[in-house]
Amino acid sequence: MKVAVFGAAGRTGHRVVVQALAAGHQVRGLVRRAEQVAALNSLGAEAFVGDLLGEWQGVLEGVDAAVWAAGGHLDPAQYAQIDYDALIRVADVLAEQGPRRLIVVSSMGMDRLDQMPPFMIAALEAKLASDTHVQRGPLDWTIVRPGGLNDEAGTGRVQVAPQLPGGQISREDVAAVVVACLETPRTVHRTFELLAGEQPIAEALAEL
Repeated sequence: MKVAVFGAAGRTGHRVVVQALAAGHQVRGLVRRAEQVAALNSLGAEAFVGDLLGEWQGVLEGVDAAVWAAGGHLDPAQYAQIDYDALIRVADVLAEQGPRRLIVVSSMGMDRLDQMPPFMIAALEAKLASDTHVQRGPLDWTIVRPGGLNDEAGTGRVQVAPQLPGGQISREDVAAVVVACLETPRTVHRTFELLAGEQPIAEALAEL
């Protein structure tokens, strides 16, 4: 499968690229700066320079699926632009020209904003609106909502459910779940929260 990764230079997106390549997929990654190209190409991926707020459509040429791993990076000025406007535009372009398969890395907690830290509210509101747009559209979507992200080594063991208590998960395990979703038709039209746990990823996804 050939996969386009939005946010390929980010901490989660980079791990998606690495794990998708390791699983035997071809990867085209969208990066914002020319200096990021060599690093992505050195992994064996094909880098495409573009701007989510401008031109990026070329990254979709010839791909079979797209992964959204971009985000506003805790900059309030970017939440509406990236987490809402840009994702909606990507979803609409996919609906018009394909591919139909889209996996979105979102965030848990958007359905219980009163329990979330104040600094996260704006980002979660933007993500909720764009997630809803994707869910109401015609794509073969999966929305993955991880808890707090860390840079620890992945374990390959998780817990997934429509709603989970607060907790954490490594970016490496989030990436592994995203790649597994590419290969698991059962995850189409599923939205689930994701935390570190005890269940192997394939087994957890099979029980959705």
